[in-house]
Amino acid sequence: MKKDKRFKRKAEIAAATAVVSASILLGASVENPASLINSNDDDSHHIVMEDNQKVNVAEAMVHRIPLVIRILLLIPMWFAGNLLLKLLDPFKSFFLSWIMTFIVMVLCFVIAVKLLFPDMKLKDILTKKNIIILLVSSLVISLINQYLIITNSDYRYYSSLIRFVIGLLTLVFMLRPFIILKRKIDSIIIPDLDSI
Repeated sequence: MKKDKRFKRKAEIAAATAVVSASILLGASVENPASLINSNDDDSHHIVMEDNQKVNVAEAMVHRIPLVIRILLLIPMWFAGNLLLKLLDPFKSFFLSWIMTFIVMVLCFVIAVKLLFPDMKLKDILTKKNIIILLVSSLVISLINQYLIITNSDYRYYSSLIRFVIGLLTLVFMLRPFIILKRKIDSIIIPDLDSI
């Protein structure tokens, strides 16, 4: 029963994700909902050239779907996708900054740990705890960066430096247990020359 419930929940999440993704894709690729209904016979079967421009590929594919489905399903999806795109547009630069900061921090963290422990597996480096710390810290860095950019016009010149310093401090904090472990291992492996 528990497995069935988990499977059902995962299926519902996957279906919802697919619908949202399709809605956003539809809203981004089709400019006007009226074009989902109105179509020429030529356009519904193949892509033609008009005034040296290609007919929208997405619209040509959509026109092959029965009209009733387009009206009942695709038009509501278009409006939902278009609304989501408008809501997310002001945060586009913020999300991009967050994602880029997270990727850079992950790469730097993995490289640093690999330099200390070349044989350590990636799954042991990027544990759930470490990923959460990297996600949260990159989010905080991006939030601070965005706030300072809005409130201080001169901050743009120092933005990269501030992000680098905060990111470096976060990575040093995360690498501290690995550095301590490396020192302990080296002290065990390397004999004390004074005692010989």
